Amino acid sequence: MIVQRLDLKNHKLNLRIDSLDDLLFLKQIIEPGDMVRGLTYRKVKVGEASGRQKSVKKSFRITVKVTKLDFDRFLRVHGTVENEIEGIALHSAHSIEIGMGTELEVQKNKWKQYQIQIVKDAEAASKAPKALVCVLDDEQASFAHITAAGYTKLGNISLRLSKKRYEEQKNQGYKDIQRVAREINDKFNDKKVEVIILGSPLFWKEIVKKQLIEDFPETAAKVKLEDVSSGGEEGIRELISGNALDKIIKNSQLSREEDLVNEALQLIAKNSELIIYGISNTKAAAEAGAVESILISDSRLDGSEEIKELIEHVESGGGIVNLISSSSPAGKKLNGLKGIIAKLRYKFQA
Repeated sequence: MIVQRLDLKNHKLNLRIDSLDDLLFLKQIIEPGDMVRGLTYRKVKVGEASGRQKSVKKSFRITVKVTKLDFDRFLRVHGTVENEIEGIALHSAHSIEIGMGTELEVQKNKWKQYQIQIVKDAEAASKAPKALVCVLDDEQASFAHITAAGYTKLGNISLRLSKKRYEEQKNQGYKDIQRVAREINDKFNDKKVEVIILGSPLFWKEIVKKQLIEDFPETAAKVKLEDVSSGGEEGIRELISGNALDKIIKNSQLSREEDLVNEALQLIAKNSELIIYGISNTKAAAEAGAVESILISDSRLDGSEEIKELIEHVESGGGIVNLISSSSPAGKKLNGLKGIIAKLRYKFQA
């Protein structure tokens, strides 16, 4: 996300989307009641009314008062039209589609601290390198694309590996190593990442890297080796939970979220009196100013006035709000505890 201007005095943010990951950040920022200004397109007829006319696509800069958001391949902001545009009725329903390269302005009545932090995180994430991950063991190789916003699985392939079969270099083991190397090269070129993390138990990562050096030397130069215990999705999560990404992807939101949730879960496991979860307990503590920090799954924000009030209470009491992506591994853990965990300044009983 390219932040062109953040004007907190006038409550305005001007930005440009430079990555599809930015749409996930933006979904956490925009909420009903905000004013969003951007380009929209509609077909208009040109030519004499009595003669032959043709339809052309024309762009308009439009301001909508947000009513809801839809997120698929694009982020669509639905709302009511708030500026005068020829041919579009004032206060009629309209939407703005947001994708790569979109420039827009977001205006709020008040920016919350956690929203300002999301903007800063998104800007930092846009400067961080992206990674392709391949983890493998004797039976499978799994692939994922990792960014600061989370990871996307890119499939897996079945393998039949053994040290003996590989050393014979004539049968399935050798062919499988070649397959993995080709798949890494293809996905590397497709995703345009800056680093490849290759992980395995034992020696397979070294053997695959050697094959990459022979077949695809430019791709091999981007490879970093890490130890993992399996070649499945567990191995991918192991990399995220460990320090491999901290060493390679600086300022990673994904790694930060994992650390925050794991720390909270450890306190729960220790029966700490300074950790609570669920909306009712947390709301009472926040109203009393007892919340030091809170983790909230972004899925809890959708249309919930109660959650918005909770955030207001936490921030007005000097607490820190951390929004966690519900689609990330950390978010899935958090959702198992109703999507809310709070750390307290002191023991509190409602």
